[in-house]
Amino acid sequence: MGLLFLAVVLLIDVWRLSPLVAAAVVSAIPLATVAAQPLAARAGSRPAAAAGVILLAAGLGGMGLLPARSIVWAAISLSVSGAGLGLVVPGLSRIALAGGPTAGASTAWARHAGLVFGLLMLTPLLSSDLTEAGDRAKLRATSAVLDSQLPASSKLQLAFDLAPVLARPPRKGLPSFSRELSSRPPAEAALGGRLDSIVQASVTRGFRSSFLVAAILALAALVPLAFALPGWRPRRAPALALAVAAALIGAEVARGALDYGARPRVYPPCAKRQSFPGSGADPTAQRLVLEGLDLVSCRVGKSRERLVVDLAGAGVDAANLADRLEGYAKRLSRLPDWLRRLLGG
Repeated sequence: MGLLFLAVVLLIDVWRLSPLVAAAVVSAIPLATVAAQPLAARAGSRPAAAAGVILLAAGLGGMGLLPARSIVWAAISLSVSGAGLGLVVPGLSRIALAGGPTAGASTAWARHAGLVFGLLMLTPLLSSDLTEAGDRAKLRATSAVLDSQLPASSKLQLAFDLAPVLARPPRKGLPSFSRELSSRPPAEAALGGRLDSIVQASVTRGFRSSFLVAAILALAALVPLAFALPGWRPRRAPALALAVAAALIGAEVARGALDYGARPRVYPPCAKRQSFPGSGADPTAQRLVLEGLDLVSCRVGKSRERLVVDLAGAGVDAANLADRLEGYAKRLSRLPDWLRRLLGG
């Protein structure tokens, strides 16, 4: 249930898939479950239960380490988890029933208790992580706008206009920047797709902790399984499950899972940056405005993206701010180096 809950929220609220498409993706779980059940009988109850736990955890880990906004990767991870369920549930059921009616009742109680415990743990964790992910997405999208090739006054105005849209909590669904910017000048509208990718990647990364905690909870089932079966030794099925888990996680890491959702980088205040490239009047104005923004953000101890978001929330006029930043940077550039360093520049 935790897997299904997290997957549906991710697919519909973050990736903005239609309910019908999301249902088709998560249908990989029951399809893989049904397909794996005959294998549980062939492997035997104990090896099947152990292999199922490993595959379930691997699929959850795969969902937590998605390397892209990809239905294919999501479907593969969900299928692995579904196969794990198809192995572990019949295996544990046969083990429980072999202990008599009392053991079967205890198993049913333990399943429901584990479900409730998992949801109680994952729901507040996901809520907290999504709040933090939304804030990081806001700053990364603002960084992308500031580093774009738009004129200085235009990019500041766009960042200010997008601040209320970016402030929308992710749990209420992500906005479509392609749609939000469709009526703006072509150069600004062209940023819509990139902003969508940045925000969706950042918020997708916010699900990572919840999926990985769920994977750890799944693996915890191996502990009572080991104690309940002291004389048992692993056989081929658990070894194959470990191989599948390693292949899935290794493939996702190789495709960039560790960096997905962490770009563009938001630099801390006073960090050294590369100057805006290019020559001519506009690149020079860009450098002056961005350098002025960096100097002010250093003085107040905020990243320049955070400063822009805060100024937008305070109702500051973007065009006036661009003029002031350009003038500030020009005046500061005329000062001796020692005085600039003293003033924080």
